Order: sequence, then C-alpha cells, then structure tokens
Amino acid sequence: PEPDLPRLAGGPGRAGGRGLADWLTHFAAMQHSAEAVAAQGLAGAVVTVFAEGAAAWPTTLTRDAPRWNAAGDLSLDPVPKDLLAAVTRVYAREGLALIPALRFDAALPALEAERTGEAAAGIVCVGRDGRPRQVAGGSHYNILDPRVQRAVESVVGEMAERLRDDRNVAGIALELPHDGWLHLPGVAWGLDDQTFSRFLAAIGESAPPPDDRAERFAERARLVLGPLRQEWLSWRTGQLAAFHARLTALVAGPDGRWPLYIVPTTLFTDGDVAR
Repeated sequence: PEPDLPRLAGGPGRAGGRGLADWLTHFAAMQHSAEAVAAQGLAGAVVTVFAEGAAAWPTTLTRDAPRWNAAGDLSLDPVPKDLLAAVTRVYAREGLALIPALRFDAALPALEAERTGEAAAGIVCVGRDGRPRQVAGGSHYNILDPRVQRAVESVVGEMAERLRDDRNVAGIALELPHDGWLHLPGVAWGLDDQTFSRFLAAIGESAPPPDDRAERFAERARLVLGPLRQEWLSWRTGQLAAFHARLTALVAGPDGRWPLYIVPTTLFTDGDVAR
C-alpha cells in the first residue's frame, strides 16, 4: 500500500483555484495529525511541508505561498505564520519525531527564469519527439541538468538550516510521486542537445556538429534504446547517484545526524513508470 502522508491544511479557494486556509485551520490540522500519530503508538511521522510549488515556511525560492500561508488574503489572516516551525513544535509537544517531506511537482521561479534565457536547453525533460514533457504542475524538469539539481539543493538546504536546532526532527524526506519531476519518466528521456552532448563526452564519443533537425531526437532515442542503452543507463544512474550524495551531505549537516529518505509514493502505482 502507498503511504498516506500527512500534510498541512488547505481547501478550495473562493474562485475554485488554489486552497486557502486561515491560521486556526492550519493549526487544527497540525494538532489532529500529531494526536492521530500519538494515538496509534507511533514514534513520529513523515509530514509533507513543501508541495505544489509552495513552501510551509517564509521563502523567496518558491511561489504560490498562499497555498500554505493565508497572509496572502488579509481577510483571512493579516499576520504571516511559519507553518514549518509550528508543526515541528506541535509534534515535539506530543513527544513525536518529525520527518518533513518535500514534493517537487510544480514550477520553481529560478528554473522558469532559466527557461527564458539563451541557455534554456536542458532545463526540461525532452523525449523522442523533441517536446518538453508536461506534468500537472507544469513542465517536467530534467533532473539530469545541474541547474535543476542546484534549484532542488537550494530549497532542501534552506529548509534544513531552519530546522537545525529542532531536536525532534529525525531527517528529511523527498517524495517521488508519479506526477513529480525528481525522477526520469523512462529510458528515452533527457534527449535535449545539452544533456545528450554531456553524455557523449562522458563515454568518449565526439560531439556531433550543430544539428537543428527535428529528427535528431528520434535518432537519439534509437541509440539509447539500442546500441548505447547500457552506457546511457549507467551515465544517468551515476548523475543521479552523485546528486543524491550531495543532498545526503547537505541534509546531514555538520553533525551528520540527519538521514535523507527517498520516499516513492505513487511512482510505482500510477503513470508511465508504473506501466
């Protein structure tokens, strides 16, 4: 069975868009979550505090903060709240461990800004048709790209630093839903010009001359599904392993007390990867 991770509150907005909830609604959800975990005799819980492109703490790295912080609507709550700090304290009061979880399933401002520049190639995940893959929250970013990895590291690092003094925090988790973008959606993905050139250089193949033909993506797909399959899979695995190693060190911090958890939620039950 897939884990049903607790998360902070938020119902439908007045116009049927993103949810808004006042402080009392958020606080009641935190208390209910902690009390439910304690009543089951559990030691703690993994709680989603970053999702749909919004963070539960004050930050400039993400967008759509009203999804979590009702201060965006003064009629609901004129005083900004740090929901991450609050849920940590509520769990600590119940004697529970907390593992805050991040789900990268929507756009990030830094990456959207990169997409408008001259070096936009590589930011989004491209397949055999040469078109960027789309997920519910926007484009499926290319997790093989160093700029995408740095954007993730910035968000994870900022959250980790805000929690360093909270002794009941027991690590940090990355959720992997089927409609997120921390995974690769299949073998024949990551075929943009920049990523594929990096791959060829890594295996000692000379980079091809500049090519703007639409057919080049299908040709690359045939290579990575055929004669270069093992080299391609090994290179991609190495890129992600190095990324996860950096995140692990970032989360562990100077005292090395926090592990990084990778938590597949719907990745193996829904969507392309499951099929």
